[in-house]
Amino acid sequence: MGKLSQYSMNIGNEEKSLWTLLFVAFAKILYYILESTKTGIIIYTHNFVSRTREYHKEKM
Repeated sequence: MGKLSQYSMNIGNEEKSLWTLLFVAFAKILYYILESTKTGIIIYTHNFVSRTREYHKEKM
């Protein structure tokens, strides 16, 4: 009985480490996506403002 309970504890630890690994991988991917999106929004906004300023300069 002792070996069986030790075996089930090992399986539990492996499952926990797998879920931890998956969670960390998901968190890193999500962080990368959010950073890329933030950078993309900043670049898009900068380009939009630049185009708008040029447009208004041409109008005047």
